[in-house]
Amino acid sequence: CSSSIIKSPGYPGSYPENTDCTWTKSTSYDTKVISFDISNLDLEQCARCTCDYVEVFDGSSKSSKSLGKFCTGQVCLLTTGNYLTVVFHTDHSKGEKQNKGFYATYNYISRSSVCVEESNTIRTNYASYGNLNCSWTSGSYFGYIVVLEVSSLSFGTCSGTCSCGQLDVYDTSAASQTKLGSWCSLPQKSIVSNGNRMLVQLVATPTSTAHYFRATYKYIKEIQVCEQTTDLEATAYSTKTVRSYDRPSKYIKVVDCTWKITAKDDQLIRFTVSQSDLGGCASCGFLQIFDGQREWTGTSLGKWRSGTPDIISSGKYMTVKFKTTKFDTNNGLIAMYYAISKKSVCPTATADQGVLQSYNYPSSYPGNINCFWKFQAPSNYLIRFYTEDVRLSADCDDRCNFLAVYDGPSFTDTKLGDYKEDNVSLVSSSSQLSIRFKTYKEGYKGFRGNYFFIKKSEGQY
Repeated sequence: CSSSIIKSPGYPGSYPENTDCTWTKSTSYDTKVISFDISNLDLEQCARCTCDYVEVFDGSSKSSKSLGKFCTGQVCLLTTGNYLTVVFHTDHSKGEKQNKGFYATYNYISRSSVCVEESNTIRTNYASYGNLNCSWTSGSYFGYIVVLEVSSLSFGTCSGTCSCGQLDVYDTSAASQTKLGSWCSLPQKSIVSNGNRMLVQLVATPTSTAHYFRATYKYIKEIQVCEQTTDLEATAYSTKTVRSYDRPSKYIKVVDCTWKITAKDDQLIRFTVSQSDLGGCASCGFLQIFDGQREWTGTSLGKWRSGTPDIISSGKYMTVKFKTTKFDTNNGLIAMYYAISKKSVCPTATADQGVLQSYNYPSSYPGNINCFWKFQAPSNYLIRFYTEDVRLSADCDDRCNFLAVYDGPSFTDTKLGDYKEDNVSLVSSSSQLSIRFKTYKEGYKGFRGNYFFIKKSEGQY
């Protein structure tokens, strides 16, 4: 036989009975493996190839790992090291065998041509060859973590069962090695190390003949602060934007952003999240908004791990905190902020009749509105208030948005009604009436109503 061919005795004629042939091939280069291809396999057929067969071993002898016995079909295999052993066995039968035998070729190939690493991309070649065994190690400086994005992972008809192979990823350091997970189909999220080193291993069994793998990795700082400045100014004439780090890419890193937003003395700040992907789980990152100049002195207006909150401050300051963990694999958020006049949120009502409506009616209203209107009529008058429309959010727990009417100048007076969806129509029992509109979260539309003074002599309306 030539140096790259192995074939049965007499090929392509019939082969002899009661024969055992062994070939061992090797290369002195540890960086090489051996590919083995049987392009023509014509042997006597028996169940489980017990009569005549070609058996392939991943090593230097028959005591090495067997990659299988073959008596029909096409065979494509790779060794994991630099040795290959092939055994050809025929049993005893009367007369000469009538089959042609087998014809195979082998080649010494670079391990790096099978397990490819190009820049920050790792992938496999030889997709039709079984017994693939690839390993890649990536590492960076302390203070960085490794993020692996797998774009292709398949084991042909075996995908999803792990019977033909799997991907294993480890978090590695000088002292320990921790498995981050195993996959036999495409991971749904990026894989993130705990430290600055990662080991990636891909194994395809000898029966796997259609495996594909491709991934990219990158190093990022373990703690990443915001891209924008932390001191922001809200203005009434323009809408400004803040976004999570690297948005719209996934923010797979520890992000700790705190923005302090300031408006003028007679203004409030409206903060609206337009796009949000925070994960929604208890261990995921979060957005928290404080009504004040600092998070430790301001009142928390809410903490969100999902949703698109819309909220205003009660004064000229608002503090926004966005924090994630290294295991978050979400797209983060985009939010807008701008200044609004205090008077536009809770307009003054001083005339003896007029229209009263929620801020931004009939569009959606933000959370943290707290308006209180007092009406004082002459002593011989009562006050009538009725609504044309009330659309407050009914989706609440113990803190619901509400419109309340009180029979007097204070919300400690008798409450005439607490409304969320029903229209209001009532008259005070005296010349004083007060109305409170309070929101804890954003809602749809709000309310619109009318008030006017009526003489007591006209009686209850």
